[in-house]
Amino acid sequence: LVASVDRALSDMTDEGAVSTAMAKYPQAPHSNLVFIPLGLYLKVCRIFECIGKGKERGFLAKQGGNIDYDRLALGSLEEVRHIFARVVFDTIYPLESGS
Repeated sequence: LVASVDRALSDMTDEGAVSTAMAKYPQAPHSNLVFIPLGLYLKVCRIFECIGKGKERGFLAKQGGNIDYDRLALGSLEEVRHIFARVVFDTIYPLESGS
């Protein structure tokens, strides 16, 4: 997963790679061009670092399932990771409706 995310993000920060990929789809509007700045690439890589390296020093598991929207809006790495994990977990193991 880490390698796939890193490769995709690397390609999205490389204008040449994005241009080459888009050339394969001439019918796609230019608005579909996705290019991300290096700073955003580095931020996203931090989200996935813990997968390859394990828990960070000082890591404390979040208690409760409430979303801290203020921390999320500020880009808190811990809150972003928590929300991402919830989305992935809920996608893989959806709650059964009508149970």
